[in-house]
Amino acid sequence: MKLLQRTNRTYLLFSVLLLIIAGLFLYHLLAGVIEDEITEKLIVDKERIVQKLRAGEPVPHLPPIIEVETLPTHDVKSLSVSDTVLFDPVEEEREPFREVRAIEVINGKSYQITLRHVALESHDYYNSIGLALTIVLLLTLTGLWFINRTISKSLWKPFHNNLKALSNFALDQERPIALQQSTITEFAELNRAIEELTERVRSDYHSMKEFTGNAAHEMQTPLAVIRATLEEALQTDGITREQATLIASAYGSSQRLAKLNQSLLFLAKIENRQFASVEDISLSQAVQHVLESMQELVLTAGLTLETTIDSEFITRAHPMLVDTLLSNLVGNAIKHNRPEGLIRVELRANLLRILNSGHPLEVDPMTLLNRFSKASQSSDSLGLGLSIAQKICQNYNWNIRYTTDREWHILTVEF
Repeated sequence: MKLLQRTNRTYLLFSVLLLIIAGLFLYHLLAGVIEDEITEKLIVDKERIVQKLRAGEPVPHLPPIIEVETLPTHDVKSLSVSDTVLFDPVEEEREPFREVRAIEVINGKSYQITLRHVALESHDYYNSIGLALTIVLLLTLTGLWFINRTISKSLWKPFHNNLKALSNFALDQERPIALQQSTITEFAELNRAIEELTERVRSDYHSMKEFTGNAAHEMQTPLAVIRATLEEALQTDGITREQATLIASAYGSSQRLAKLNQSLLFLAKIENRQFASVEDISLSQAVQHVLESMQELVLTAGLTLETTIDSEFITRAHPMLVDTLLSNLVGNAIKHNRPEGLIRVELRANLLRILNSGHPLEVDPMTLLNRFSKASQSSDSLGLGLSIAQKICQNYNWNIRYTTDREWHILTVEF
């Protein structure tokens, strides 16, 4: 929900509540004022009738509005005000009346003077006040809506422009993020916080990028020297079998360390989004290219490869990352297969499935997508191949799943 909609909804609820309270207050206020005015008018009319009786003039007799009766006895002078309901012959229905009843002694005679005035019914008050307040509410809300809509376009323009700039912000861009300045204090503070945050992120990114490059260069050189030295040691005359075994073990460990270094550096580059450029890539062609390049490994392992490619799906990504993803998935199917096993590669629309026969897993298949996770700790695998594949998928918001079905291991990527 947009902020303006939330604000308008709050205004609406508050206005309705306020007008209900105001309506109840106004009802009681107006009812009291009108009753007082009617009572005052009836008392004034009563005084006029008294004056006419003193002057011996005839007085009107209009029941139930005006009733003047002569009493047989001299009663004490009195005045009472009350509400009553009587039949009105004009309206032909029972109506509420405000009644003033007075007993006056005039020229030695006692008179009972009764004056009545039709009172407004409560539903008349409610209808009138409700209609008036509804009109006021509609006019107020309509005015607020137009005012908010007109003002918000100019007030929120810097915010929307800055939000767009933030969405387009890239860690590897050369210049700092350019935000539209605003005279509104909250927006100015937000701009300042965004600028400081993006500068820290850019600085950390460039530091990490520099470290990655330095590590790649500085670690590869000593590893190459170690491998060359070990190779030379293996070719030295006079070494014993035990020494040769130890040197070969050290050489294998150095090879493993070099491979681990390359994999971790590659992961760091993916996480730092150093593969920013993208282009249109045909998945069918990419899959066929990887399968052709790994055909020799499939034959050497004594495996059978089946392919089903039913689509020409195009995705946008970095070519190297797509090639690495497919190579790691197919390589995993080759490495963790059983003798004379089967690999099946299926590509339908935007769905890629790679199935391979293998041994049942003792762990949750999805945990093998985590870094350094392996089905067996005795395996010589680094446990980074599927982790790199998952990181590539996360980089492009692709969905990767690892499931099993009896002896089948299934890796699914939804592009």
